[in-house]
Amino acid sequence: MTSPTDLQLKKAMDKIKEGHHTIMFLDKADRPKYSKLLEQMEKALLKIKDPYVRSVAEACRILADWKESLWQ
Repeated sequence: MTSPTDLQLKKAMDKIKEGHHTIMFLDKADRPKYSKLLEQMEKALLKIKDPYVRSVAEACRILADWKESLWQ
């Protein structure tokens, strides 16, 4: 196994930062104005067909957005 190059590390970190900024942006969205859209996005996230989570960020997002009432 080889070590990642500096460019590969930078690309990975940029992708992680973008995902993090996206989550923060949506979290700060105007809930009354976008409530239906955000709810649809939350439900869609929970209905992922592929059961394997691809990243820690994705796992954190699923756990953070999980609402027991959606599973009942």
